[in-house]
Amino acid sequence: MDVSAALTFVEEMEQAVMTNDKARVARYLTETVAYTVGARPTLNGIDAVLAAVAEQGTIARWDGHTFVKGWIRDDALVVEVVSHFTRQSDERRISFPCADIYRFQGGRIADWRVYADMSPFHAP
Repeated sequence: MDVSAALTFVEEMEQAVMTNDKARVARYLTETVAYTVGARPTLNGIDAVLAAVAEQGTIARWDGHTFVKGWIRDDALVVEVVSHFTRQSDERRISFPCADIYRFQGGRIADWRVYADMSPFHAP
């Protein structure tokens, strides 16, 4: 998979995750996908990913990304973005840099790691 195709795949996966459409998400993530956000414990499985994203949505609504750069090597896609959210507590728009690593297995994402300082979710 080239970078452009992998980025399109990830964008489609994110849209499916945001709509909480498990059947659609299963086209993009393996059943045992490992999902790690920062220093939080790794979650496993599609249901865990959907629950974590839904829980995050109660804190901050995801408004999309501004793409910066993407690289692919072997089975891994690395993406640098600026993530945009609206904090639910005060409707304040917040943005911060983020790097995601997606490792593919059998044409789907088997490992998804998110590296971002998400403290603005809880800042005054």
